This record gives sequence, C-alpha cells and structure tokens, in this order.
Amino acid sequence: MEKLEIELASFRKVFNDRIQYFKQLQELSDTVVEVEWDGDVRDAIQSSKTEEDNLITAINRKRAQGKHLQSLAKDQADGELEEGKHHSHQIEYSFKHCTSLKYGTVFYAEDPFRLA
Repeated sequence: MEKLEIELASFRKVFNDRIQYFKQLQELSDTVVEVEWDGDVRDAIQSSKTEEDNLITAINRKRAQGKHLQSLAKDQADGELEEGKHHSHQIEYSFKHCTSLKYGTVFYAEDPFRLA
C-alpha cells in the first residue's frame, strides 16, 4: 500500500505540473492581441523586404571589409607589407561569392564555378 501511495504522489505532482503549464499557456494566450498595421499589409511586407536587402548589403560590405583587414594584418604580420606604406585596394561590396588568393581576394556577383 505504501508503494501505491508513493506512486500516487508522483502522479499528483505530474498532474499538478500539467495544470500549471496549461494555466500559464492560457494566461499567455489571453495577453496576445491582434496585429495592428499602419497602412496596407503589402506595403509593410515590401518595406520589410527592402530593409532586409539593405541589411544584407551592409552585412556583406562589413564582411568584405573584415576579410580585407584580416588579410592586411596577416600580410603585415608575415612581413609581406612594409609598415607605414599605404596600399590602395578597390573592393566591390555587392558580391555573393569570393575566392581568396595569395595576392588578393576576387569577388564575384555570380558563382563562377556554377555549371550552366
């Protein structure tokens, strides 16, 4: 009988935890409100897509700048660059693919290794 009491206590605990879970879920559900849009939904979606494209461009630009600076730092650490000497580089930021070479990085708008 004592074993049954112990087993019953664990079932009660699980059942009470389940009740608490659904109570919290109901409270959460009660606090959810309907989305309010300023203007047309299509305009909001288009605005979000435009913002996303701008952010992706900014991320690619910063990624390219970071790779460029890492390459310069590595070259300087390896003694391949003279300290104080200015190096001019032209970087294309609207790339999707790039290949790192010993003397620079080549950026491609399209994948040059893609099979047609």
